[in-house]
Amino acid sequence: MDQALERQTFTVAEREQIRKKLLFYMKEHRIGVPALTQRIEIALKRDGLPVKTLQRFLAGRMRTHDPFVALCYRFAAGLTTPDPIAELGERLSIFYGAGTGHDYSGIYVSDPEVIDADFMLGQNLPGSSLIEISAQAGFYRVTEKVVSEIEYATYDGVLVCSGEAAVVLLKDRLTNLARNYMLWPENDGMCGRGGNARFASGYASEIWGLTKGFEPLSLRLRKK
Repeated sequence: MDQALERQTFTVAEREQIRKKLLFYMKEHRIGVPALTQRIEIALKRDGLPVKTLQRFLAGRMRTHDPFVALCYRFAAGLTTPDPIAELGERLSIFYGAGTGHDYSGIYVSDPEVIDADFMLGQNLPGSSLIEISAQAGFYRVTEKVVSEIEYATYDGVLVCSGEAAVVLLKDRLTNLARNYMLWPENDGMCGRGGNARFASGYASEIWGLTKGFEPLSLRLRKK
């Protein structure tokens, strides 16, 4: 077997590349994580791969052990690597045009507030998020990791300039639900408003009062 497929250690960038391939494969074949787990087992002739471990790896929730990542690497070795985020950023930068030259790149901590929920009006959410913004040709690539008592999610997307404002379009890495912002520079950070599309039920729905599945947010980002 190709020695490259026997690797047992992976950098953060390599893990992200494997993750992108698997997520795109799931989208193209219209399958979920359990079905993907079964396909990896069949392809590699392995039984008993934990679905939850694959879910955590695809969500980027924690550092998955290298031996498990090696199995994903072997399965993903022949898969294509699309970059829809770059395509989106390029098109949106053409649509909105050039900004004022403000540099948005950096790592930010965001403390969002729900601004229109039945009984959490103006209250801080039970957690915060880490937002990494990196400059690309004509746009910015954005990754947001949300951590709270009842949620752990990773969002991917782009930031483009629109005059004095920044338009941020994101989607949940696993559910594909939208999370969008309009931001303005403020001191060494940013502030703005946005919204989060949710398929909320049960406990989460009772806490947030999300009867329409939409969560309007007010947020302030401070540079880390």
